[in-house]
Parts: sequence; C-alpha cells; structure tokens
Amino acid sequence: MQGKILTYKDLSKIKAGENNEKLVCLNSITSDIICRYQKKDMLDYVGEDIFVRQKVAQMLVEASQILKEKYPEYSLKVVYGYRHPEVQQKYFDNRKAELASRYKNVQEEDLIAKTHLFVAYPDVAGH
Repeated sequence: MQGKILTYKDLSKIKAGENNEKLVCLNSITSDIICRYQKKDMLDYVGEDIFVRQKVAQMLVEASQILKEKYPEYSLKVVYGYRHPEVQQKYFDNRKAELASRYKNVQEEDLIAKTHLFVAYPDVAGH
C-alpha cells in the first residue's frame, strides 16, 4: 500500500503546534555520523552544526549503529537538518518563480500548490 503525500491544501487545514521536543546538535551527539552541509545556506544561522529533533537524532544514531554492524567500512552522512524559516522561504520563492515562468496562466493558490510539491510552503513546513 502506498502512502499519500499530503498536499498544501491538506496541510493548510491543520493547525500547527509546538511539540516541545528539543532540537539537538547532531554533530555533538556522535562522531560516527558524518555531519556536513551539502549547501552552505545555514552557515550564517548555525555554523557547521546540524540540528535535528531529539527523537530524530536517536533514530539516526540507531541507524548508524546498525549500518556499522553490517558494514563497518560505511558511515551514515547527514547533509541537512533543521532549516531556518528564511532559508525555507528563499527555496520556496525560487521554485515558485521557476514554475510561474512555466505556468503563466495559473492562479496564485494553484501555483503555491504546485510549488509545494517540490518545496514545502513555509507556513506548513515542518508539519
């Protein structure tokens, strides 16, 4: 059975809330995971540190341990974690502009929905 990818319209109906789960620096939790940004857009906000939710960090550490047990020569590499809202907005706006040039007669709401298929709309990112 395939899972459904939630659309912008689906997510916009859900009221976002804080779950109070801490963001943790993955780099400082383990040296077994390679933490290296692929893009440099978060450096101004957090330096080289990659932040993820605490539960995500635990799952990544577990996955890394399983990987090391099966394939000692391999390492898990994480290239992104938390994304600052300004960075998310930039990604969304850039993709939206690309799509707007391709779909000239699309209404704004439909353009947002199309863009959201590639980059999460900042108002619903993180749901």
